[in-house]
Amino acid sequence: MTTPVDLGRAPASDDERLLFAHLYETLITIDCEGRPRAALAASWRGDEDGAHWTFTLRPNARLGNEPLTAAAVLAAWGDAATMLDPAAISAEGDDRIVLAYATRGHSLPVTLAAPALAVRRPAAGGGWPEGTVPAETAREDGRDVVTIRPAHGRERRFILAPGADGRDLVDRGVDVLRTEDPQVIEYAARRAELTALPLPWTTVYVAQLTGWRGPNLIGERVALARDAVRVDARAATEAYWFQQAGVCGEPARRDGEGAGDSEIVAYPAEDRTAELLAERLMVLSTRPLTAAGVPARLFASRVAAGVDAVSLVPVPIRSFTPCDVMASVRWSRVVPLVETRAHLVMRLGVASVITDWVGTPRIR
Repeated sequence: MTTPVDLGRAPASDDERLLFAHLYETLITIDCEGRPRAALAASWRGDEDGAHWTFTLRPNARLGNEPLTAAAVLAAWGDAATMLDPAAISAEGDDRIVLAYATRGHSLPVTLAAPALAVRRPAAGGGWPEGTVPAETAREDGRDVVTIRPAHGRERRFILAPGADGRDLVDRGVDVLRTEDPQVIEYAARRAELTALPLPWTTVYVAQLTGWRGPNLIGERVALARDAVRVDARAATEAYWFQQAGVCGEPARRDGEGAGDSEIVAYPAEDRTAELLAERLMVLSTRPLTAAGVPARLFASRVAAGVDAVSLVPVPIRSFTPCDVMASVRWSRVVPLVETRAHLVMRLGVASVITDWVGTPRIR
């Protein structure tokens, strides 16, 4: 993995989501076609009127060194369970969890597959939380290596190498590498023992326009995807979940807020694609603008306040909890610009890969 990884928090980057999905399990997963699959829950059933859903845990599942119980699942969820919006959640015995709703007609809650509802708890010795997949972290050649040993399936090793050149990692024997770097993808295409597998389109970059003066950006999409960014990109469309009327609402606006005469194109500070888009918008604007990278801890509040002329926001094309993830965006002012995707460089015959509904790869 060539970007920094910190699993002491909710996963924020694609590399974090990939490793998180292998370390921490949810009750169910949703496959790439939207079908529920068993994970920690071996089975589930809803009653006839859809007011109650009961989930039975997988036999012999463990959390750390202890048997996994329904009570431990509820403790791991904590306040995150409110995203399921039930009237009540309870444990029945050691192996069943019941979601009770105040109204009828509830289908299986796909939110159960959200990373926020993965089962984990603080590790006794500190460091990353422990989950239901046996894992250990060691230091090798100056890098952290996470080894997971699932109950079913073979051992997998994840090498954390932020900033490393993906070509060097492949030359040193790495079997699977997630990358957005076109040079690494091209390098893999020239090697007979490698393949570069395109992953689903997972991110759409949108511009929140509060003080934009310039051409209609809808007409610039193709050029932005082709010329402005250095990853696999294509022009955005007009068919995203956030374009459905009233789907998420918008943050409340306070008196005195707004871009006014702001000359800032703001973007998340560590997002190179957003930075390149910001630089291109500076050229397209009919008035002087300055691109400014904003630290992640401040970016959401600036977007919500609408204080910048333009805010460039990476938005998941699919999400289990979209409105929670992007609660700061003023959707009525958004123009989708480009979609992006990564690739998996893989050594032929070594591993197989599936992706879930939101595009996170899982290595088999």
